[in-house]
Amino acid sequence: MFLFQLDSCRVVKEFATIIEKCFDFYSMSEEDTTPLYLPHWIHLSDAQQGWANLSQLCPRPWRYSSPEELNNLPLWAQHHIYDGGGYVLDLGYDKPTAIRMMEGVKDKDWIDRRTRAVLLEFQVLNLNTNLMSIVTYHYEVLPFGFGLTYEKIDTIKMFNFQNLSYSFYLTCQLLFMLIVLVYVTILLFRLCRKRYAFFRRIWNWIDIVQITSASLAIVFYIIKVKFMHDSIQALRKNPFVTVSFQFAIFWTEVENAALSLALFLATLKILHFIRLNPHVQILAWTIITAGKDILSFCALFGILFVAHAHFALLAFCSSVFSFSSFPRAFASEFELSLGNTIHVVEINDVNRVLGSLFTASFMLTLAVLLVNIFVSILDINLHDVKDDEEKVQEAFGMGKFIATFLFGFNRKTSAENTQK
Repeated sequence: MFLFQLDSCRVVKEFATIIEKCFDFYSMSEEDTTPLYLPHWIHLSDAQQGWANLSQLCPRPWRYSSPEELNNLPLWAQHHIYDGGGYVLDLGYDKPTAIRMMEGVKDKDWIDRRTRAVLLEFQVLNLNTNLMSIVTYHYEVLPFGFGLTYEKIDTIKMFNFQNLSYSFYLTCQLLFMLIVLVYVTILLFRLCRKRYAFFRRIWNWIDIVQITSASLAIVFYIIKVKFMHDSIQALRKNPFVTVSFQFAIFWTEVENAALSLALFLATLKILHFIRLNPHVQILAWTIITAGKDILSFCALFGILFVAHAHFALLAFCSSVFSFSSFPRAFASEFELSLGNTIHVVEINDVNRVLGSLFTASFMLTLAVLLVNIFVSILDINLHDVKDDEEKVQEAFGMGKFIATFLFGFNRKTSAENTQK
């Protein structure tokens, strides 16, 4: 839980007789980091600071824990980025213990007006699949009293060292490292041979970025395994202490980002290599020929997209966070078009009539009207391109040239050997 300091904002004179205390928006610089409190958030006097039984007078929920003690990173919720420290309440491993602990601090005003965020974090391990999910629920309180919930679920693969699947995974990791090492050797050989001319081609720079991202992914994987191992060992050593997996989650996300960049560049290079394929050339000429029609289609698509975003913003902005602003409404519409139906459930819970109307209108417009129009535009222009015999012959002539260049010598040699 994160607390705010007293009198973090100033009350204007006109309301001084009505409002006694004012609490501003959350800020790390104004967070209350008092080491010890008595229950009901009573400050310790100077004489009490030297008492030997402070751990009994100030239980765990009333003692501040720093981010270093909790092994936490700053937490990014919907409204603010919170420091990794705070006042911690351990709920135990079963429901009766958790209820008893929460009732014990509820009667002592553990959550009061100074509270700006309450975080509930727990881990769930599925031994059948070796998947562990770290679930974090955020409850944020704004200065005017509005409370908002936000959940974050991160899943990490846990491997059993005696399992066959882990051996296969480890083999794939070693193979990936070997491929990266070979690719680095090839790049260094090309660099030594071409010297400064190596940096003049843009595709060489793409190779450098790709191999760098792949190498960083290996480093991030090793760091992730190290933090995961440390967290599990701390949990095994004492199951009743607060153990954080935030560093393991962070390095998992960084590893995924590095792998995503390497995969994107690999896909880009594949598209570059197949650009001379006859069918790919015909498709490119079709898109170029249909440029004006596609531009008109994009204008229509944008108008309908903005109209539905505006409708969702007016109907659900006050109740559904996914449609609380124009950028969020746009992002939610893109997710809905890709098949994510979680937003459909959210808007139906608020208003079933308007929610069903929005969903049916959006999906009908997107799937039936716009997709068919786009396919029709490509189909008409594809026939026009195929009717142009010069372009078709040029496209397939390039394919024959590549086949002859790559395999013609071998075929000629094989034919001569056959005649002999």
